[in-house]
Amino acid sequence: MSSRTSAYRKQLEAGEGSQEEMDALPEIPHRLPGDVGEQWFGMTYVIVSSRFSDLVHGSAHLPLRPHSSPRETMSHRVTTASDARNAEKCYDFGMPPQTKDQYIEEIHSFFREVYGWMFLGLLVSGVVAFTVGTHPSLYGPLFINSPLFIFIILFELALVVGLISFIKRMTAEVAVCLFFLYCFTTGLTLSVIFLVYELPSIGQMFFISAGMFGVMSAYGYYTKRDLTGLGNVLMMGLFGIIIAGIINLFLRNSMVDFITAAIGVVVFTGLTAYDTQKIRSQNILGNDGTPEDTKESIIGALILYLDFVNLFLKMLRLFGKRRRS
Repeated sequence: MSSRTSAYRKQLEAGEGSQEEMDALPEIPHRLPGDVGEQWFGMTYVIVSSRFSDLVHGSAHLPLRPHSSPRETMSHRVTTASDARNAEKCYDFGMPPQTKDQYIEEIHSFFREVYGWMFLGLLVSGVVAFTVGTHPSLYGPLFINSPLFIFIILFELALVVGLISFIKRMTAEVAVCLFFLYCFTTGLTLSVIFLVYELPSIGQMFFISAGMFGVMSAYGYYTKRDLTGLGNVLMMGLFGIIIAGIINLFLRNSMVDFITAAIGVVVFTGLTAYDTQKIRSQNILGNDGTPEDTKESIIGALILYLDFVNLFLKMLRLFGKRRRS
């Protein structure tokens, strides 16, 4: 390690140094945490997505609430939106015609919750990432002291596994708290992007990613086409880029880096539509306003949150302007 790098370490640990001084220092050791974090978000998505159907189906036979009498023609069973196929086929399932609008409104209400939780989660992560990433006294110990970074990664894993494994047993309030705690720790790991990329470039890629996410999520919500087959192909592609990305942590091949980022943009753009349709089709009808409905919306928000974060990171890697070559 050079004397200037050693001085940089001491400067960060002491919480000193301006942004200009930071830019002038050579070889800041932030690439590896950023690369590890990017692969980790992909693997986290796989963990959550693989458990989503089990979590929903595990709660599919809930007791009807007293005011749910219009559905008693359906064998006293709470159904998923896929059974009703977004309420357009309500006649086929014995639903009274006058309840069609009620079913549609319930789905809309559920997605307002999902997008609301997701937006708040991204807001928490963004504020934390910006605050940590622009203050040497905060990001110094995080990225210089690698055991701390590893601890945060493992803590994120524990939060995700705990949330998806025990959400049926925990209260809705606990699920909400764990979701925001996860978003907070994600903000810590995302803060490295403010060391790697220029701030205007981060802003541009964020809004471009938000636009892409919005268009594809709307497509997944409204399309009548079954996206299950597409989702399976995209998941295979995701496994491929995760494996290639992990290998490239050691190879440091710029071409592999570019290719995996490009494929990643395609994969998570498609997965956004697929996941939106999956969340809509597996939404439990008849539990609107209940704690179970809140927990469903938290899991849905977590999946879409991971879709957006992964898409944003791939776009940033592909088109973002780095601080230094």
